[in-house]
Amino acid sequence: MNKKGGLGEFFNAFLFSVLISFGGISVDSYAGGFDDWAISPVEKPPRKISPKPPRKASPKPPRKTPQKQLQKTSPKLPRKASPKPPRKTPQKQPRKTSPKLPRTTSCRASFSETGYSRLCWLFDEGKGRAAWHMSGKPGRGGYVGDYYYANTWNYGRGAADLGRNVRSGCAGTVIYAQDTGKGHGKQVIVQARKNTDFAVRYSHLDKIHVKTGQSVAVGTLLGTVGDSGLPPNRCNAAGGWICPQLYLVVHKNINKTARYSRTALSWLRKGRAPLRVRVPRPTAFAAKFKVDNPR
Repeated sequence: MNKKGGLGEFFNAFLFSVLISFGGISVDSYAGGFDDWAISPVEKPPRKISPKPPRKASPKPPRKTPQKQLQKTSPKLPRKASPKPPRKTPQKQPRKTSPKLPRTTSCRASFSETGYSRLCWLFDEGKGRAAWHMSGKPGRGGYVGDYYYANTWNYGRGAADLGRNVRSGCAGTVIYAQDTGKGHGKQVIVQARKNTDFAVRYSHLDKIHVKTGQSVAVGTLLGTVGDSGLPPNRCNAAGGWICPQLYLVVHKNINKTARYSRTALSWLRKGRAPLRVRVPRPTAFAAKFKVDNPR
């Protein structure tokens, strides 16, 4: 018998004895026995648990990220560069000169030991009394010794020839191109290419445009006319000498011995004269020559 059944029987027995003692019931009045008076235990109804409604999760609003405010900048306008005025360069006044002759290379110099040697035209301008002309005559201009047949060339009168171009009258090699000082001033000496026994001296230059050892052709610019030939008080002196001037000399036999057992070429390379004698006659190193007319 379980606990619930034993407790019920005990309670019924206790109740029955009480009722008998008060006389309300006899033993035989109840034929069902004690079991009919048993009190069934009260069973509690099961507790109804109402199901909890599912929790509705409220959706979280999206997180607002603060946006950086763009700085409002006004658009820059293109810079207008003011146009610079053109630079005015001073124009040099053109030098008034006589029309220059076209340069030709058809001329060829020739050299002779007994006759006249011939040089090509030396200048950019033409020939004439108002242009280039030779002052004095070879052998009669007061020259002596190695310079007996020298030529003096002038342009017009006065200082009109100062700074004018002097070009090579023959092809050859420059053996001297310096300022000698007293005597010849700035001078250029060219040894002929085909006949190396001859050399041409160009004296009293204002500027020199070649160097020693340089090879030159007919028409190569050697320098410009200077005024170191005569002092100012002797310009336009007797004999037709007009300064500025170009002093032109042709030497021959330059590979022969001259003075102090040295060849004339060695003296010419120093800008000196081969013999350096002052006699009123030509030496063995003075050559007759002519300058061809311009073409």
